Amino acid sequence: MADRNAGILEEFRSNSGKVGGIFEGHPMLILHNTGAKSGAQRLNPLLYRREGDRVFVFAAKGGASQNPGWYHNVKASPSVTAEIGSETISARQPRRPDQSGTRSTPGRRLRMRGSTPTRRQQTARSR
Repeated sequence: MADRNAGILEEFRSNSGKVGGIFEGHPMLILHNTGAKSGAQRLNPLLYRREGDRVFVFAAKGGASQNPGWYHNVKASPSVTAEIGSETISARQPRRPDQSGTRSTPGRRLRMRGSTPTRRQQTARSR
């Protein structure tokens, strides 16, 4: 998976957030999160949906009954950064009183409410 993601990350960054293949035409972001067990920085290319100033990502793991690793990472450390196109936002996954840890809707949604996106210089990107 890491090798496939490396290619997607490179294509995303080289094309201001646009990628081809099966993801062509779909909005994609790169989620920066911290490993729940390792504490290591993780990068996950994810499809997203924007509604006004909110960005939603969906923890579907291809329809599997388990959640993807990044979902557990964000639950453990809810402050994240996301690259969207050539912009970067800082966000925090909000805790809601109705989050019981069980699947109540199709797929798990993490709402990322961030600050206004800020431009980063291409040369300043850390990889």
